[in-house]
Amino acid sequence: MHKNTCDAASYLTDSLTGILKEDYNLNEAKAERLQEKYGSID
Repeated sequence: MHKNTCDAASYLTDSLTGILKEDYNLNEAKAERLQEKYGSID
């Protein structure tokens, strides 16, 4: 029983981490496109 709880928590953590990483990659890709379009953002 206890192991299942840990597995569920681990699964949720992995899912959230995956979502956050994907979100970060999308934002990074968006920034790169803007930089190509408008030049350096600095």
